[in-house]
Amino acid sequence: MLRFHRLAEKSHAVTRRLPLRAVRKRSLSILVVGFAAIVLIRADIAPPVFASPQGSPSAGPVVAKPATRLAGDPSLSSGVAGREAASSPLRPRNPLHPTKNGDPHLITVDLTHYNFQGGGEYVDLLGSDGLQIQTRQTPVQTSTVRLINDPYDGVASCVSLDTAFAAQVGTHRVTFEPSIDGNPIASGMELRVDGVLQTLTSSGLSLSSGGRIVPSPVGSGIEVDFPDGAVAIVTMRLSVYGNLWVMDLSVFHTTAVAGLLGAVPAGTWLPSLPDGSTVGPMPSTIPQRYMELYQQFGDAWRVTNASSLFDYAPGTSTQTFTFPSWPLQSLPCRLPHSSEGPAKSGSKKIANKFCAVVSDKTDHGDCVFDLTMIDLPELGDLYAISGQIEAGATQTLVRDKGGQPENGAKVVYKVSVSTLSDDGNIPTGTIQITVDGVNVGVPVPLDANGHAKWVSKNGVVDNLVANYLPTPGSMFLPSSGVDVTQTGTTQ
Repeated sequence: MLRFHRLAEKSHAVTRRLPLRAVRKRSLSILVVGFAAIVLIRADIAPPVFASPQGSPSAGPVVAKPATRLAGDPSLSSGVAGREAASSPLRPRNPLHPTKNGDPHLITVDLTHYNFQGGGEYVDLLGSDGLQIQTRQTPVQTSTVRLINDPYDGVASCVSLDTAFAAQVGTHRVTFEPSIDGNPIASGMELRVDGVLQTLTSSGLSLSSGGRIVPSPVGSGIEVDFPDGAVAIVTMRLSVYGNLWVMDLSVFHTTAVAGLLGAVPAGTWLPSLPDGSTVGPMPSTIPQRYMELYQQFGDAWRVTNASSLFDYAPGTSTQTFTFPSWPLQSLPCRLPHSSEGPAKSGSKKIANKFCAVVSDKTDHGDCVFDLTMIDLPELGDLYAISGQIEAGATQTLVRDKGGQPENGAKVVYKVSVSTLSDDGNIPTGTIQITVDGVNVGVPVPLDANGHAKWVSKNGVVDNLVANYLPTPGSMFLPSSGVDVTQTGTTQ
């Protein structure tokens, strides 16, 4: 979908924010596969109480068994040449949908687009209800012969990549990272809830505080559904550089307005600082902008030992992954005392070839930036996958009137499916109900409004999973979800 740059008057013409882009419709042609989050809710259940993101989250019960790592998706190719874009017309981007892609290119909750290449762990989003998202940015040493200026602020620097994710989900702490000693894992990333290693199946993990974790809509990764209705989707690819798993982040329906992806107040050029103050208007010189971006703003949102949500090996902490002098502003892009060789730099010609599948104008520019700085075709893969998520990820709500029907009474589960992007497109397809992993009955078609209902003839059903199956060839992504209310409407 089209992405818009936040409009604001700036005192320096060279650095003003970019204008809104016109909506363009194209005819695109690929079968998009993936998934949608299905959330079953009940109107008379009060919202859960959130633990403070600064303290230690409680280790409440998790509906899952501790097990092995979440494996990567071996079906994905190492490049995107020849792959077609998602089959959906381009459309405007909605606010409250921040993203963080590639050599971190950020689009905030109010649609400001800027680059942030710091090295370490940062707070991306912080909500007043306790929601918090943190990511780890790993410096990338490159052999590039020229640094590229950020179109937003003109700052040119070495780059980094997101390599780990952590979140406060209700009363639970969720991490998605390499093995806790920081070394890469050939089979994938490790998923932990409250420090306990988990296995993620297609049925997902339901958290006692009302959250849920399911596989990502397409490719490899996870989707985290927060109790307040926010959805975070993390997609990952194995990088040939340093054997690192690199990731992109998309967040939908968030009310959080603080952090690196937070709102940019009037009269300033970056999101607010943690105390609510701002850095003020954009400075007139590049060195001053660099200082504000990385030393004032960036350092203010660094994770501390007290606030970190990540899991660490004994003897390590957030300081282990902190590089206070990164990003460098001049070549060579090297870390002192590092045995890792530099990544090969790319060329704009090759970058345009790999990024040709990225139809969104802003994403395409970011993709070309990344593959010119670093010759990593897998970054192009992630942009293509993110485009599919933005075009086709959906959310399904199941509502009932409350009450506990007697055993043997008919119970109606009402389902409605909509796109996470709230773009007005109505998903089509069917809902397949499973109980204890076994299909029950035949798929129930969605009507013209994206609604369906399923009737249980034996009262409330435990271990019920609803599976949204999109119409073959459509842009919508399939999903599975559980009934978190465990009640239906008596018929």
